[in-house]
Amino acid sequence: MSKDTGSMILVILVLATMILLVLNYEQNIVREEENEPAIVRGIRKTLRTPTKVEKSAQVAKFDQKIKNDLLSTDPIGTKLPIPVPTTLPIIIYPSKTTKAEQTPEEECAKLILDYTNKYRASKGVAALAWEPYLAELAVAHSANMANGTVPMGHAGFSSPDAQWPIQRTQLIVTNLKARGAGENVAYNYEALPQAAATKVMDQWINSPGHEANMVNVKFNKMGVGVVKGATVGKLTQVFFTQEFGFV
Repeated sequence: MSKDTGSMILVILVLATMILLVLNYEQNIVREEENEPAIVRGIRKTLRTPTKVEKSAQVAKFDQKIKNDLLSTDPIGTKLPIPVPTTLPIIIYPSKTTKAEQTPEEECAKLILDYTNKYRASKGVAALAWEPYLAELAVAHSANMANGTVPMGHAGFSSPDAQWPIQRTQLIVTNLKARGAGENVAYNYEALPQAAATKVMDQWINSPGHEANMVNVKFNKMGVGVVKGATVGKLTQVFFTQEFGFV
């Protein structure tokens, strides 16, 4: 046997031995983990860094929950006028007009108006004008959803409830002399103002009922309410309401 052949055989034996040692080590770890108390396995699982596949699955599951919640809100577009009590008060709210005065939530709301109008323009539909009164109604409803007073949806829009003894459609009719109204709601966990506005527009555009409200040719006024809700880990839930009016 030549010297080179002997050296090659030696190298192969060393590599084979190392592989066997590694396999045996991994098997021992698996056996140790299987014999661990349940609480220890739970801690190990919690501390383990998720793989890319696991992270992707978690994100997909999270996005699907948001999508399912959004689809369950049944976008509303009502035909008005409807009977309005003669005793209904006329409410006028002040509005912040300069960017310096705006909170991130208000800035996000104005971005949504801008994005909505750009989307309407792409469909050949006239732009919506910002209506402070609709914005106040939208903020109030988003706040109710954010603090858990009502579930995400359209509570109080077309029928009275505990939070809205006079439904929002009637308030819109009386205060704006509107002939029609509509409402979109949603939530996501994106950062205010830019990312949250971009995400919610994507949510609404990809939901036929919500998208139909946004491109309704009869609507000419809109207000948006953006309110932060609960924080889950490092993510903060943000609730959105779009109120549309045909004035």
